[in-house]
Amino acid sequence: MSGKFYRMGVNLVNMNTRIGKISNIWHSLTSGQPIDEDALSLPYRCTMLLDEELADASVSKEDDNEQEPEQPLFYSFYPSACVMKNEMVETLLGAGVDNLQVFPAIVDCNATNTTFNDYSVVNIIGLVACAALNRSQSSSLADLRFFHRLALDERKTGGLRLFRLAESQLDIIADESIAMKLRDGAFIGLELEELETAR
Repeated sequence: MSGKFYRMGVNLVNMNTRIGKISNIWHSLTSGQPIDEDALSLPYRCTMLLDEELADASVSKEDDNEQEPEQPLFYSFYPSACVMKNEMVETLLGAGVDNLQVFPAIVDCNATNTTFNDYSVVNIIGLVACAALNRSQSSSLADLRFFHRLALDERKTGGLRLFRLAESQLDIIADESIAMKLRDGAFIGLELEELETAR
């Protein structure tokens, strides 16, 4: 088992697109529990949302003398929506991750009149309480925590290579071997934060 772990996130500074789900919203994708596929309406229907200024620019005609408008940056990973590009899913599966449920998705961007068929909704099975709270810094968020600095107790990870953190279910943790495969993939928007580990 690797001694290093990474928190998966995205570059929020450059992010100008977001994804919202408009189907199967009653089925949690952050609980770390399997979902009954028979209870779902597939494929997932999602909508790609542009930042307000970007959306306004996409529907207004630009003058020839004006600066070229900012272009939408379509990320490979939208963690809050549990949506990944198919090539990112394939990288995880190819690296040996075997605790994923992968569901087909159709993503519509009404502002650009574009439909994406190369994304999937991904449920990561595995919720692990392994935060080393005495070495982390966090703020309370409802009954969970928001970690400004996160350290893990490696002994409590249970050997899982990719999982959600029980203390903050939006946090996705990958071991070093998985993180390096993702880094090699150069996926748009993906950030990997190396975490302190305690034994």
